Amino acid sequence: MAERTRKFPARLDAPPGSTSADGSGPAGAALEQRSADLEGKHEKHAVAASLGVRVRNQRKQLGLTLDEFAARSGVSRAMISKVERSEKSPTLSVLVRLAAGLNLTLSSLLGSQPDKSEVSIIRMKDRVIFRDPESGFERHALSQIDADNGVEILMHRIPAGQSSGVLPVYSIPTEKYVIVQEGELVVHLNDQDRLLGPGDTIHFEITTPYTFSNPGKMDCTYYVMLVRRPK
Repeated sequence: MAERTRKFPARLDAPPGSTSADGSGPAGAALEQRSADLEGKHEKHAVAASLGVRVRNQRKQLGLTLDEFAARSGVSRAMISKVERSEKSPTLSVLVRLAAGLNLTLSSLLGSQPDKSEVSIIRMKDRVIFRDPESGFERHALSQIDADNGVEILMHRIPAGQSSGVLPVYSIPTEKYVIVQEGELVVHLNDQDRLLGPGDTIHFEITTPYTFSNPGKMDCTYYVMLVRRPK
């Protein structure tokens, strides 16, 4: 008589189509996604917490009240308070205003440190990266802060259909050199839109507020060289 065998599910309470013993299947994929989402939330909270501490410490070091800082930066007192308490992750345009109100470069406010080494290397894993919580705009610092030459190199990435938001004028004369690597970029400057494609470049001095936006259907990646010229 042939021996009969019975097949048991990997888990007795597992519904049809759920994860198998090796973790595959829809339920396994969902579990991995939930884990990734939780990790992302923890990372965002850590970034917001460290940023809040830096904003509060620098404000107090300058002897500014919340109201005085709001007046200097053009950011509301309520928003500043939420950022300092790590209750709110600021957008890029808000962050730029906070940095200007604290007499800091944006990279300094985000945690970049100066490096006086003759040869300076930044590994990809060590980049200081800011992600706008609303638009998904990314700002990657590719160079060390150098107060002597006032030059900084960045990489920006804008998702399709998104923008940087309106960016303010810097407190010191600043020029921007931009080269598009992929996608489409619109630079709104002096009430005019200038459309750039892969390989196109643009240079301008920042004398009025401006905006970078991506009108295309794919991410736009471009490189920026900031040149600050102290008065």
